[in-house]
Amino acid sequence: MLKPSRIVLAALSLLSYTQVWASENNPVWLTIGGLSYHASGHYNQVNPGIGLEIPIQNNTTFNMGFYKNSYNRKSNYIALNTTFFEGHNYKLGITYGLVSGYGNWEKTDKPVTNTYYRTNEYMIATYEYQDKWRMAVLPTFSLEYHNVGATFMFIPRIMDESVNTFVVQFKISFAQKRNK
Repeated sequence: MLKPSRIVLAALSLLSYTQVWASENNPVWLTIGGLSYHASGHYNQVNPGIGLEIPIQNNTTFNMGFYKNSYNRKSNYIALNTTFFEGHNYKLGITYGLVSGYGNWEKTDKPVTNTYYRTNEYMIATYEYQDKWRMAVLPTFSLEYHNVGATFMFIPRIMDESVNTFVVQFKISFAQKRNK
């Protein structure tokens, strides 16, 4: 797995090349962590991280980065965002891609090293965290004004252990953007 410092270095390198693709109305954005609100339960609601939003067509961006997720684990993501409707300073669309850090605890027969235990009075079982890349499809709403913006996402409950979640991710651009 890539270390965050390597991802940041790769992202900054990519950022220097992406200014060729960007235009003043379609800039490259540096995304900076975010906040999440969960409909129930006790989850991490402050999600620091860093990423890039790179235009590849007028209505599509390529997104990549990492953040600390609601389970206090590191998540990496790669995704495309397609805008279906755009108004003055706002966009409505959908983000679809892959995200890590939302794996499962699975029973294992491996030796007892770097594992966690779940016990009851009848047995001791060894479990190991299995990180998996999962597909995500999220409705998005973005507000952008000059060089700052925010993207709002809704993550619906899809498994028994998950909850409906609202997310906001902040972003800045270093290119001059003209608002329409």
